[in-house]
Amino acid sequence: MNHHLLVAEFLATPWALMPERLNAVAAVLARWSQDIPAGEDVLASIAADRKVREARRQVATAVSSDGIAVLPLYGVVTQRG
Repeated sequence: MNHHLLVAEFLATPWALMPERLNAVAAVLARWSQDIPAGEDVLASIAADRKVREARRQVATAVSSDGIAVLPLYGVVTQRG
């Protein structure tokens, strides 16, 4: 399968991501474009990250004593329309 168009679009698009997330996305795209499957270390890292995110989400959903809630937003926030 030809992945050149997707790689070109990724490189031409401005991304508002933290550098470590941009590096992770670029690494996944590079591996995918070469048809290399994810290794066991990558899958273990993904599972560990998922557990950390879930723990953060549970903490963030707690309401503070003064009635202000913290919304557990992770990922990209865009305007609809």
